[in-house]
Amino acid sequence: MAMYVVESLNSGRQILGALRGRFRTAPEPCGERREVYYDTFDGRLHDDGGSLSAVHSEGGWRLNWRNRDGSIRHLLDRDSIPAFAQDLPPGSFREAIAPVIEMRRLLPVVEVELGGQAVRILDDDDKTVARIELTHGTAASPGSSDRRHRLPVRLSMLPVKGYGRQCAELEQFLETELDLNREDAGDPSVPLAAIGVRPGGTSSKFRLEVDPHTPTEQAVRAVLRTLLETMVANEDGTQRDLDSEFLHDFRVAVRRTRTCLGQMKGVLP
Repeated sequence: MAMYVVESLNSGRQILGALRGRFRTAPEPCGERREVYYDTFDGRLHDDGGSLSAVHSEGGWRLNWRNRDGSIRHLLDRDSIPAFAQDLPPGSFREAIAPVIEMRRLLPVVEVELGGQAVRILDDDDKTVARIELTHGTAASPGSSDRRHRLPVRLSMLPVKGYGRQCAELEQFLETELDLNREDAGDPSVPLAAIGVRPGGTSSKFRLEVDPHTPTEQAVRAVLRTLLETMVANEDGTQRDLDSEFLHDFRVAVRRTRTCLGQMKGVLP
């Protein structure tokens, strides 16, 4: 799968027109769809180089685990979204994702609503070589009633297996003659950026760089502030009992705070 950012919806329509003028094409239905991206609280799927999305379809959801370049790792149709790896049926999907997310719960990170139009690229025998989608839509925080944020217009090329030469010619036309810039197709960073969220989740690992010349009181305050931020970040997940790691990371931050206070007597009033 190849994806390109397009300047505007009108520009995208012009690109579809150029494709119709260069290749054999056929119209393809492209209705509206709702897609929800999932990851663990600490972004384990993102760190592993992929993304997990669920597309709502009649009767359930299609889980799509992709690499950042858009290639598919695993597909699975389910009537509901799994919370943990053990909620998945035995099989290759479960075996692959379990070591990545371990005990962590899958949480929705961004909701996307897409619409647009599509064409099929045909060979001389009227067989489909690839599918081209021109999509536009909005993104929102999961379950949020806030206004939706507009997403960039995108053009996606979904190749059909067995037509490598024809798809390479199609890619060359898009990238060389139409001068389109390719981007990662399986990376949810664009819809996340639209709602003001950085990809990768929230890590509870203690990361703090302190200049050796920093006054002791300032350094201690920086340490305690960092530990407090970890507690606050994990507070909601602990109260809601989303998974065991929220309470674990909360308790670790509390213990480190107590240790810091014990070792730094006299530094703070």
